[in-house]
Amino acid sequence: MSDFWRHALLNAKVTAVATPDDMAILRQIGSMANNLNQLAKKANEAGFKLVEWSLKGLSKEIKTLYTRLSYDWRHN
Repeated sequence: MSDFWRHALLNAKVTAVATPDDMAILRQIGSMANNLNQLAKKANEAGFKLVEWSLKGLSKEIKTLYTRLSYDWRHN
């Protein structure tokens, strides 16, 4: 068992989970998710029609950012 772990530790290939560009895009999407939460709260308080235009714009931005993620991120 120790031979297995020694070999694994010495020969393991470390692969990044996401590229720096992917991480930047994911941070942007995270901040937009916060905006969505705030808009949902406003919609519940004041009615959906008042925030509909903001939701549509934010949805387009998120879709655009998603398409910029690397192939690996989008397909795993």
